[in-house]
Amino acid sequence: MIKVVLVSSLQPDTNYSQYLCRDLSKEVNKLLVYTDKNPKNEKLSGCGEVKLVWDKNLLFIPQIIKQLWKDKPNIVHFQHEMNMYGGLMTAVTFPILPTLARLTGAMVVTTVHGVVDPKLVDSSFVSLFKGDKSKIPPFVLKLFFSYLYRGIGFFSDKLIVHTNLLKDVLVESYGINRNKVIVVAHGVSKLNLKDLRNDKYFLYFGYIVKRKGLESVVEGFKEFIAKNKNDKESKKNDFKLVLAGGVIKGQEFASEELKEFVKENKLEDKVIFTGFLDGKSIDEYFRHAYAIVIPSVISIAASGPLALAISYEKCVLASRIGNFKEEIEDGVDGILVENDKWDEAFSEIAEDLEKVKKIERNVHKKAEERQWGKIAKVHSEIYTQVLGL
Repeated sequence: MIKVVLVSSLQPDTNYSQYLCRDLSKEVNKLLVYTDKNPKNEKLSGCGEVKLVWDKNLLFIPQIIKQLWKDKPNIVHFQHEMNMYGGLMTAVTFPILPTLARLTGAMVVTTVHGVVDPKLVDSSFVSLFKGDKSKIPPFVLKLFFSYLYRGIGFFSDKLIVHTNLLKDVLVESYGINRNKVIVVAHGVSKLNLKDLRNDKYFLYFGYIVKRKGLESVVEGFKEFIAKNKNDKESKKNDFKLVLAGGVIKGQEFASEELKEFVKENKLEDKVIFTGFLDGKSIDEYFRHAYAIVIPSVISIAASGPLALAISYEKCVLASRIGNFKEEIEDGVDGILVENDKWDEAFSEIAEDLEKVKKIERNVHKKAEERQWGKIAKVHSEIYTQVLGL
């Protein structure tokens, strides 16, 4: 019998691991999920045996290792995102976790959701995360990322990433054995899509943070509106831009700057900030969006909002950078946009519903290929391979 422990946060409702666990529990003999002590996790069902094991602080390592000694799994599968286990110090100490997990006798698999290419790390990169006043020297961050990815890679039996680009960075920039890294696409949910519409709004869903480049999107939308405001017959005048999502601690300035820009340009009736959304509201906004907008200044991870958009079989407008260039075939299953040409992208599809529908049909095919059930099966096969069965 293969006993698997998956270690991850499970909130909010759109959490990657919450989706994965529901199908993974059908593929392995026994699935235990070690998650953080959020009371909402106690109410989850269908995710295997969920255990509230760790706190989001430096105690997370001894708490997880102690539980591993009790449960004695064959495989322990860590999900890694920079802030998943708490703040800065948990990010620094994370490589200790797979190291100690091996001592319990388990084989270790780690999914690395984001990989920072050291070539991207300069003063501009730092300001995207900490603002222009940050005093962190770029070389310190480069040393940290080298320590982090090399440590995770050395002490894990297999690494999972979501794109070939991320694999190449691990191999070429951080010296990880290519045979150790497996590319598994981000899964998508199978939904009942009977109530889909294309209402007159473009939807952004995600955190309001600097690295997304939302100021370019809002600037482009302002130009798009300005070009058409004198044409009373144009249907483009009806469009709005909905920015759905909350803020991250330390990035409040990004939201404040964006709202100030909207106010200064008198776009309050055209650019809508929703704040944090619950699952029901997210579902409604996606079902009725004309198209989904996914901007970014840097690309260090596969996009959760892109996977969600694929689930709803929606046309996506995404920045022409990094992982998006691998995930989207321009004009076929999405539209790639230069970050200084968002106005052109909005104009291109605003009155071309036929093109939007054509893209949606191609997204449907991609959604079928990436169903969570298929992704879970791939994970099960990886576990079997790691155990040599």
